[in-house]
Amino acid sequence: MAWRGVIHGALILNVVVMGALSPRHRVQQKIARNTDVMDSKKHKVDLQYRQVSPNTDEGNMKSATKQAEVLESENVANGITLRNAETKWYLTHIQLFTTSPIMVLVYLVTFFVNVAYGASITHMYNQIVLSGYSETKGALALSLLGVGSLLGRIFHGIPIDAKIMLPSTLYMVTLIAAAVITFVNPLANNYPGYVVSATGIGVTSGILFPLLYTIMRRNVGTLQLSTAVGMELLVDGLGIMVGGYLAGATQQLSGNYSLSFYLVGSTYALAVCFFLPVLLVERRVKTWTHITTAKTEDGTRL
Repeated sequence: MAWRGVIHGALILNVVVMGALSPRHRVQQKIARNTDVMDSKKHKVDLQYRQVSPNTDEGNMKSATKQAEVLESENVANGITLRNAETKWYLTHIQLFTTSPIMVLVYLVTFFVNVAYGASITHMYNQIVLSGYSETKGALALSLLGVGSLLGRIFHGIPIDAKIMLPSTLYMVTLIAAAVITFVNPLANNYPGYVVSATGIGVTSGILFPLLYTIMRRNVGTLQLSTAVGMELLVDGLGIMVGGYLAGATQQLSGNYSLSFYLVGSTYALAVCFFLPVLLVERRVKTWTHITTAKTEDGTRL
């Protein structure tokens, strides 16, 4: 089983490489620009005094004195700029929750979803093998989970583009479906049942994960989206880590995976409860936007 951790770690390292290759932070860019400007000013001062008193001790002394003054003033300016930039960066992250307090619920939902998903992908193979089926069949079922996830990611946008339902509505429906599938999973005492369960968990996860970014954009806009996504990725990792250990500990205590998947279903149910206010807020905003548009088209001034 150790190779799974190695492969998982190798995949996560790709994220580290992407972060290392990404553009420098704006604070660092501003400091670099200020440093370049300071060097340019020092060079101009040096040329100015050397033209007035070339190759003399007086010219060298005046140039060095003026450079020191410029350096001191620029250091003070850079310190203030750096503190202001860092304060602005910090406040941007805090303002995410003041301007969009609903994001607290979104992150809680994300955590519960990843707990359930992490428990499923970590222990479904073991569940099938311990039920008496071969390792090949266990691996095949886990592969179908991946196929289901791919299908969910490809086709989840169809009902949204067709305006059949809002993204939040589809997210809620998918959460309920995931809860039902995982609650029914312990009742599937045969291989076809495990295959259906694995595929269902894959499809629901393939819908939930990409759809979350659409929901975040609708709640925070584009200016704070990068901050929101960064925090969401942190919550993702925490949820998957907790889910795997929680399901494993439950299996060790009970001796089977029935209680573990009941726990997974309960986690999805908690996600449904915490996402309900998000759904109601989005529907309210959608309704108000529709009313405002209708009144504007009728020539009514609000």
